[in-house]
Amino acid sequence: MKLLVLTAAYPGSVEPQRGIFIENLNRALVRVSGGDLAISVVAPRTHAEDSPAEDRHGMEVRRFRYPSGGRRLKEHARVPWWRLALYVVSGLHRTIADGRRVSPQLILCHWVLPAGVMGVLAAVALRRPCAVFAHGSDLNRYGRRGLGRRAATWCFRRAARIFAASEELARRARSEHGAEEDRIRVLPMGVGDEFTAGDRDEARGRLRLGEGPDLLFVGDLIEEKGILHLLAAVESLRESCPGARLHLVGAGPLASKLERSGPTRGEEAQLAAEGRVILHGPLPPEDLARWYRAADLLVHPSLAEGTPVTVLEALSCGLPVLASRVGGIPDVVADGRTGQLVPPGDTAALAGALRHLLADPSRLEAMRASLRADPPDHSMRRRAEILYPQLLEIAGDAL
Repeated sequence: MKLLVLTAAYPGSVEPQRGIFIENLNRALVRVSGGDLAISVVAPRTHAEDSPAEDRHGMEVRRFRYPSGGRRLKEHARVPWWRLALYVVSGLHRTIADGRRVSPQLILCHWVLPAGVMGVLAAVALRRPCAVFAHGSDLNRYGRRGLGRRAATWCFRRAARIFAASEELARRARSEHGAEEDRIRVLPMGVGDEFTAGDRDEARGRLRLGEGPDLLFVGDLIEEKGILHLLAAVESLRESCPGARLHLVGAGPLASKLERSGPTRGEEAQLAAEGRVILHGPLPPEDLARWYRAADLLVHPSLAEGTPVTVLEALSCGLPVLASRVGGIPDVVADGRTGQLVPPGDTAALAGALRHLLADPSRLEAMRASLRADPPDHSMRRRAEILYPQLLEIAGDAL
């Protein structure tokens, strides 16, 4: 079977961790198939340094050009219509050209907007079925109103199968976009093989961490991830837990608030200057797994989500999670047993939960013990074992 994967993000030379869970899923699908699956990938060429065509782990990756300005579409505050139009035209041309060359039995699109729309159009031209994957940011940020909502509805109604990263996204596909129940499957993403529980003391020693507590955030440094609420909550710990440190792993526009110096320095930069907030930038999976094992708590105060891979990674490494009650997070975090949930955008509730958990370390230890006693299986191999038969079914139905 030949599968053409169209995705809005994929690892490259400049950002080797960007969209790595898509690549991990592709690799797991090939392994689960026993070598009976060949995958070709089409992705945007965001950085000029990224190769337009390369082989990654036995999969051909082709990138289409567009006027990115060195940033992904979601990193622009507002995407001009002409930039989006050139993105869609270039991506559609690349997908159709590769489809004619490879002759896949199925197109699988990651993110409904804009990749899903491009994939459905390409599927019509190639006379092949198309399945789409809703991950969260596509519907949460772009699919709620106007042209984005109409485009998502159009895509859902024409896709052969819809995969949703959470029950909440599946519900919205039905209620807001008219997707038929029998074409929807809920399937969160999985985690790489690096993310397993390990020796916490060894990890803290390798990272040279002293007395904690050490809080961890992993993800894009953007407002949608609740970073400003998190920084305000950490500031509120100044008296009750003065030794608390927040480690930020990731990149994004809010990093500049923390790096700012001089008379324009704000409260966020002051936290960084005091060493209470530490920027680490993006990290490779092996290093990131070590941080999950070493930290006291992952804090993920996102305002909207699918089922975030970072939460799955933390739980797989035995790290309790404090997160917003949004998207698929309540499906994977057992409130009070493996973590704690708070309302999204509520700084006071987030700060209160932090104080509550950090005031008595035995609470966090009980959560770690619960994860050790009943470790969750969020492995990418398990996800591929569920997905692969469905891809075969979709392709078979089209023959």
